[in-house]
Amino acid sequence: MKNFLFLFLILFPLSYSVAQEMKVISDFRIIGELGLEKSLFGNWVVGVETTLKLEKNASRVDELDLDLKLGYSPFKFLSLGAGYRLAFNQKRDSTFEKKYRYFAELEFDQDLKRFKLDYRIRYQNIDDDFFQYEQNQPAKNLLRNRLQCAYNIRKSPIEPFIYIELYGLLKRNEDFATKIKFTLGIRYNLKKFGKIKAYYRIDREINSVFPYTFYNIGIGYSYEF
Repeated sequence: MKNFLFLFLILFPLSYSVAQEMKVISDFRIIGELGLEKSLFGNWVVGVETTLKLEKNASRVDELDLDLKLGYSPFKFLSLGAGYRLAFNQKRDSTFEKKYRYFAELEFDQDLKRFKLDYRIRYQNIDDDFFQYEQNQPAKNLLRNRLQCAYNIRKSPIEPFIYIELYGLLKRNEDFATKIKFTLGIRYNLKKFGKIKAYYRIDREINSVFPYTFYNIGIGYSYEF
């Protein structure tokens, strides 16, 4: 009996650590973005953006999005926005499911010499972008906090940027934070021909015993007129 207990005490922590390692899952994803934005009446802007996401090591279409957004800037340092998303998510049987999402946001920005800082807080009704593999339904009523820093290189069209974003659930204190995003990238100003960007991002679930992680490479093009 003593030998059995001794063997159990040795093997149980080992088996738990192996099981934990097997259940910690991750994926590589490629994201492509295309956006248009139009200024209206000075302080108003309207925009449309489409996004394609490839998952399963970039071998399978995960999601195709169409976003519509309306923004207003009452002051130089403050902007308000609201938007709507129509998303097509591919299910395991290779059929696509339509999802709808809306959001409202506030964004503050400040120039510090060649640095530009901005903070954005966004309410979002559903998280259709991530995982929620341990739940039957995606998380609802989210609050997203993003802090971004960009640097304007003198006499260069290149602008490097970095940001961190924290997702939290409303009305569920035990899951106040559900995931976090770290993004590092560059923007290239084509002047009259718009802007392109490229970035690397890590999306990681938090407050989970077996967190899920996405490693993303993204490219995008936007045009303002």
